[in-house]
Parts: sequence; C-alpha cells; structure tokens
Amino acid sequence: MRIRRTVLDYDSFDDDVRETVHHLDGLGADGVEVFVLGASPATAILAAREGLGLAVAGHVAPADVDRTVAAYRERFRPLPGGDRPYVIVCLPILIASSDDEARWWHCCVQQRYLDRLRTGGAPMRRPDEVDLDWSAGERYRVDGMLEAALVGSADTVRGQLLDVVRRLAPDEVMAMTDLPDPEVTMGSYGRLAEIAESVPVSVIAEGAGRR
Repeated sequence: MRIRRTVLDYDSFDDDVRETVHHLDGLGADGVEVFVLGASPATAILAAREGLGLAVAGHVAPADVDRTVAAYRERFRPLPGGDRPYVIVCLPILIASSDDEARWWHCCVQQRYLDRLRTGGAPMRRPDEVDLDWSAGERYRVDGMLEAALVGSADTVRGQLLDVVRRLAPDEVMAMTDLPDPEVTMGSYGRLAEIAESVPVSVIAEGAGRR
C-alpha cells in the first residue's frame, strides 16, 4: 500500500504512517508486516520510533544507505510484544553471463537516468540504441544515482552482495532489475537465485519471491 500518492508537498507523513498502522490493527490484520520505505536517516528514525520495519531505498538515495541503516538501528524501539529491527535493502541488480555483457545492458539503465535528468524521463532504449553523449557533470550525477547498483557476472555480483551483507547486515535484499528485454531481466533473476544460495541473507526479486 502507498500512502497519499501525490506530487504535492505535505508534512503529515508521520501521522499518515501511524494512521495506517492503526487501521490495520482495527481490521485485525494480524501478521501484516508494515515497512517504511526510507531514503534518508530522518525517515529511518520514524520507522525506528514506531517499531516498524525499514526498506532502504538504495535505488533512490544510494549515498545515504549506510547512514539510514545506522540511524534506524540506533533509534529502534520495539512495540509491546514487538520484534527486533528488520532491514530490507533495495538495490538495482543486473547479472549477465560476463562482466562485459552486464555493463553493456547496464548502459540502458544509465541512459534512462540521463533522460530523467534532461527531460524527466523517456522510454528505455536497448543497448544498441543508447548514445551516452553526456557531459562530465551529467555522468557524475548518473553515477551517483546508480552508486549502489550491483552489476556484473554471477561471481562479480556475489562478491558485491557479500560486501553489502558485511557492511549493512540486512535481513533481506530486494533486487530490482529493469531492462527493455524481459528475457534478459528474467535471466538476471535466475542467476541471482543461484548465487543467493551462497549468500547469508534472504534475497527477493521484485515482483517475485524469496530466494
């Protein structure tokens, strides 16, 4: 469920979260886990204060991932009968048969972010249609927005994923793979499922299930 889907600024998000949890309790929705999608330490502190789970938006604000997770764990207060802090880290993940192939497909994602900077968005292009004619400043900004992306062969991404686990100790990692070719997307998810068996964390493919 998303709260108040609007482009307008508003300052009642904290109250909206509490109201949502209250309604779920009133409906007797036992077993429903509520997570706050956090892109900053401030949002993480709200989740911690309310004893809720935290989904860290590494695909939106990668530069703040470490601080967001740390703030959540430091401030977490369990609800009566509640559990420990629970962290899901959401990351762009692209796994191909080789590092070169993964980088080739990743240029589609880079182009999409570049288009968002320039025009607010455009349909995703295939790699052979991509023309990354970016300035140094544009490349710096795109690289920053994709700083948390895990890209490469299965062996490369396994190492990157193990580094995420070592650094952040998440309970789950949610992988988002958005490409113009569904077969390549599913191939990436399949490789992720295989390497997930050797990584000490639960891995979720967006729109699919735990691996």
